[in-house]
Amino acid sequence: MRDRAPRRLIAWAVASVLGTASMSVGTTAAASSPPNMTAVVAGAWQGALTLSLYPCPGGGTCNGSFTGSLVGEATGVDGAGHPFVIVWPDPTALLPAPNLSATFAYNEACPLGTGGNALGSFTLSGGLVDDNGIVSHDGSVTGAFGWLRLGTAVVVQMTGGTLTSGGQTLATEQTLGIGVGAFVPTSVPSTCANLQPLTAEVAGTAGIQ
Repeated sequence: MRDRAPRRLIAWAVASVLGTASMSVGTTAAASSPPNMTAVVAGAWQGALTLSLYPCPGGGTCNGSFTGSLVGEATGVDGAGHPFVIVWPDPTALLPAPNLSATFAYNEACPLGTGGNALGSFTLSGGLVDDNGIVSHDGSVTGAFGWLRLGTAVVVQMTGGTLTSGGQTLATEQTLGIGVGAFVPTSVPSTCANLQPLTAEVAGTAGIQ
């Protein structure tokens, strides 16, 4: 069983640097949709992050991954001008599974008290969709993100998120979403010369834009 202490640390760290995130963002639904469509997106995420090697040899970049969950909602207008709502996780699911994953290339300084950055892509899946009364259970978002860490605080910038359901694009976001979060290592090398994987519990808020 995973030690619950990191989660308590996360709760404290997030409370120190976070408020509730809710953003009004400009979107373009589909190619045939009217211009200047808008969506309101709000969410909070949490999960486990793995850095394949820390620090990266020679100050280069290495690969990492994230698995976790996001609780949030997206509302907007699809390409036919119909309103839609997507809720994560799907409230009709008996056992909600992790719905947020990411892969990225990172550069992390050692010791951890300094800072680091990462660039990668994310997928959010399994949302409950109501698109003008048509309900499905496959609401997804894919996009790119950048990550800047200073100590235990992180800033995440998300771009190009595409919202889909039933194989169709509901909206293609055009503007930037910025959120903040906390980074709590659960395994740290004893010295900067002791190269090995690093794991951390991370949590925060972000706009999916």
